Amino acid sequence: GLFYPVFSLNSKTNGFKPGNWTLDGTAYLRLQSPEEMSAIHWLQSAPAGVVAEAVPPAGGSYTQYGRVSMLSGKPAVLGWMGHESQWRGGNAAMGSRQSDLERLYCSRSWEETQAILDKYQIRYIFLGSLERSTYNPGIENCPNGIDEAKFMRNLSPVFESKLVTIYEYAYQPQIR
Repeated sequence: GLFYPVFSLNSKTNGFKPGNWTLDGTAYLRLQSPEEMSAIHWLQSAPAGVVAEAVPPAGGSYTQYGRVSMLSGKPAVLGWMGHESQWRGGNAAMGSRQSDLERLYCSRSWEETQAILDKYQIRYIFLGSLERSTYNPGIENCPNGIDEAKFMRNLSPVFESKLVTIYEYAYQPQIR
């Protein structure tokens, strides 16, 4: 074990040439996907609200899933499933959140979509590269892909770029 630090130091430090080292945890996304980072930056200063973003069938732990909530500071419907399960004492607390998110993005029914938006009091629906690739036509849980047309018909986009759209939903609590 003592040999590893000695022999790996050169490769891990790029030959002691710092290059673009930074303590900015958002730099990777700014370089990789500037449009998504612009959308997330917009969300940082947007009014409070829950964000819907993609969660893959495998849970997304240690991947870029959960990036919107993590970098914007807005709460999400569901984060990394493995972490949610670990910190909440099991899967019971997650309930049907993952399948509800799939239905939110993939359902052709506005009534079903609206019921999910109301259930979780979702204000922002994020449509970026991960959402489009996760809920892509032909996959088992979303055979027809994202139905963005229902969002376009019923909601207003509050952020738009070539690759990212954020729709806003005005949650109306039901008075009983």
